[in-house]
Amino acid sequence: MLVCEKGMHSFIIEIVTVHHAGVYECVAKNRAGENRFTMRLDVLAQEALRPPTFVQKMLNTRALEGDTVRLECKVDASPPPQLFWKKDKDMLRIDPNRMSLYQDGSGRQCLLIDRVTKSDSGWYTLSAINEAGMSTCNARLDVGTRTTPAMKTAPPASKTLKLLSSLSHVPVLTVESPAQHTAPLYESEEL
Repeated sequence: MLVCEKGMHSFIIEIVTVHHAGVYECVAKNRAGENRFTMRLDVLAQEALRPPTFVQKMLNTRALEGDTVRLECKVDASPPPQLFWKKDKDMLRIDPNRMSLYQDGSGRQCLLIDRVTKSDSGWYTLSAINEAGMSTCNARLDVGTRTTPAMKTAPPASKTLKLLSSLSHVPVLTVESPAQHTAPLYESEEL
């Protein structure tokens, strides 16, 4: 489209495609003469915009106090999205002594929490936003109380035998098996 406004001439291409690339020449003529200039137009293919989508979602996780937890997902978007982590609908406060965020060029996102506590329990949400849109992914983390395992106890007699056999100054006791008495077996209706 050619436009002339207040003596200013313009050549407008409304929707540029790669076919418009090339060298353009502008020629101005009047009775006094002519002038010209050339311009090169390069058209770069526009990156296709894709809203964020989670191709691998975070999984609900159960852990015990003191464990290390890894909340992991993978997001696909173009251009790469901005990421926002939340815990129970509030922005996640990263404790640098226990928490780390990792990401790689493939879109994999990871929140690593060392030495989890009961207060780490809750809903974790990752929001991904770019010019094309927004998407969220969430998972539940439940942290249980760690209890010390109960000691297995043996019957008192075997404890005593183990204790006695572990003492070097006490002679080891040997238990002889009772004499085997074999008698013929008979079938009986009585019991």
